[in-house]
Amino acid sequence: ESSNIRVSTACALSTTPVADYARYYTGLALIKLERFAEADSVLSDTAQRSQAESRLASSRSPENSS
Repeated sequence: ESSNIRVSTACALSTTPVADYARYYTGLALIKLERFAEADSVLSDTAQRSQAESRLASSRSPENSS
């Protein structure tokens, strides 16, 4: 039950500037708890979000707008 509290704390951070860090450390905590399937899901989602944000940022850069 205490691990659920930590995960819900990370969820509370999901709309803050540290959201990616919260998801990453949630994934690491799940690995330490040997909850590998959940950790894989969290870390995969974090990686996909990061890639999507990078693509969005690069499409908005002045270099790409001619």
